[in-house]
Amino acid sequence: RDRRPSRGLGDVYKRQELSLPGSLEKLTVDRCPGLGDVNISKCPNLASLSWNQCPSISFTGYTGLRDLKNLDISNHDFKHDFKLFVPIAHMPNLQTVSFAKCVLRYPIDWLLTLKEIRIAVFNKCGSVYSEDPERLLKLPIVSLAGGTRILRQDT
Repeated sequence: RDRRPSRGLGDVYKRQELSLPGSLEKLTVDRCPGLGDVNISKCPNLASLSWNQCPSISFTGYTGLRDLKNLDISNHDFKHDFKLFVPIAHMPNLQTVSFAKCVLRYPIDWLLTLKEIRIAVFNKCGSVYSEDPERLLKLPIVSLAGGTRILRQDT
């Protein structure tokens, strides 16, 4: 029997990359704590993207988001600005965005830049921030639920 201490492969698993088939139209990632990069560059038909409890997930190849219409995220702590995590400029056709039990530490004013957006739901997200909450709340698309509230955050 080998008596040497284990070298530990945790870091190797944390860096796993997932590459997806080009015909993919819907991607749901659920409870994948070790999943790192998800390459969506070859998914021009991707219309729906959702993930739940994937703390280290990140996306590469944003050209795959051109036709994205639905974005659904739950149980995620955004330690960085959401628009850096998933650049909004690459989602011109986004119509529905839903956050449930998420921590959003930066302003959500990026909603104001989406031309096709029809609804944005924030459910059980605690406090979300905006540089202009009054303007954001006037949008018919914003829905707050589960005790979520919008607070002013000055830049």
